[in-house]
Amino acid sequence: MKTRTRILLLLLFLPGPAMLWAQSADEAFFRQEAAGSSILYRGHQAYAYNIHYNGTYWWSESEFKTGDVWYNGKLYRNLSLNVDAARQELLVRNAVGQGGKVLSREFVDWFSLDGRRFVNLASRFGQDAPSGYWEVLSDGKTKFLRRVTKTLLKDYNGEKRQMTGPGEPYDSRIHETFVRDVAYCVITEAGELIPVRSKSQIRNLFPAKRKDIRRHIAAIEERFNRSMGLEEYGVEVLKYVEAQ
Repeated sequence: MKTRTRILLLLLFLPGPAMLWAQSADEAFFRQEAAGSSILYRGHQAYAYNIHYNGTYWWSESEFKTGDVWYNGKLYRNLSLNVDAARQELLVRNAVGQGGKVLSREFVDWFSLDGRRFVNLASRFGQDAPSGYWEVLSDGKTKFLRRVTKTLLKDYNGEKRQMTGPGEPYDSRIHETFVRDVAYCVITEAGELIPVRSKSQIRNLFPAKRKDIRRHIAAIEERFNRSMGLEEYGVEVLKYVEAQ
């Protein structure tokens, strides 16, 4: 009798067919999700700069930040990302935080990083577009973008100290320095991609508003008693035009 009672109790606590199916479906779902995300970590290991150098190869900071990426036709959210500006590579780090893997640029349309948006112009304009990743500084009808690149150069006399970027460490005993360079471009409302090297290029995009733009910028520069750099100028002009 006791044996029969134990068997009945055991049967009561065994999962039924519906529960077994639900568990199986959950496991399949999580396996599918894991498989979908694993494509992000199949790239080659991030390049290791095993030398002493001044400046940095990172776009801005060495710390990985949270962001999203549209990769191979699919959106992946809340990833740990950073950009190697010397190699123009987007790196993703897994939850364990070990190293970083390179996401193939040919499959990256865009990504966000700590609230900033970046695009791969080649995914829209083809291989003739400027290479690398571009940060969107102004995202109105006319878009203003910049690309930060870092180049490792010999530096024996300290002459490249001011070329590393704001706030970067520098040791005169080290003769390898990452030099920072910034390029700009606009995408017009008509979808034309135009490299930008001067303030006049930005102003001339809006011939009917050139005088108003000059007055607007002059008033701001007079108020703060300084001249705007190209990047600040571009953002301010586009903000002013969009508001009209």
